[in-house]
Amino acid sequence: MEEITNWDVIVIKQLIPSNNLGITQIRNFTTIKNLYFEKESYANILNLIKANDLKAVRGIEQLPKKGFGEYLHIVTFTDQDHQNYAITVYDSDELYQNPEIIDIILLA
Repeated sequence: MEEITNWDVIVIKQLIPSNNLGITQIRNFTTIKNLYFEKESYANILNLIKANDLKAVRGIEQLPKKGFGEYLHIVTFTDQDHQNYAITVYDSDELYQNPEIIDIILLA
């Protein structure tokens, strides 16, 4: 089991009160992929997640970017009812507030 980081705690604290899915507990919070955020690629990545093709998400490769960094984190977890979810989280080198949850996806 992965150790919970400060970043994890920040995201979990955002997720629990801000969702309309009835999520009150989070278990097995696991980052499956960290990527550079590319707006033009986001819809394709989201479609892979919605299709529950996490293997394809894990296999995405990107070339390193120089300069200002914008990041997309893809995290999976299980709620109190044993439902599996994925979330996409935006983060940035210049984001002075907390990371931002973009989407919460119920995995089939």
